[in-house]
Amino acid sequence: MKGSRRWRLRSLFTSWIVYWILLVIVKLGPPIAAIWRATRSGGPKGTASVNLSFSKFKFLLDVTSPTVHWSGSAHLLEIAAWIAVPPLLLWLVWMTQQSRPVITEDELRDQV
Repeated sequence: MKGSRRWRLRSLFTSWIVYWILLVIVKLGPPIAAIWRATRSGGPKGTASVNLSFSKFKFLLDVTSPTVHWSGSAHLLEIAAWIAVPPLLLWLVWMTQQSRPVITEDELRDQV
């Protein structure tokens, strides 16, 4: 891609996929690592706890073990915005950069 004027539909879809992969790594990486450490800590059996709850449009994840304590929450609208808004903005940029056909007056008269 030399510039946004050369974006093809394939480039748009690729940018969405790359964005979503990075979003998963950045937003879900820390809780996945905490769950991994808590469940693989080698402590006494039954001492690790992973709790995911949903209340009042909010997700809450709690990870607890003798060596790890991690807690995080996210509102449902916040999650939806992280998933949808950046790809929509990329689509808008892509749409504005697409070439539009030029219709002459003769072509307009022929259509009528």
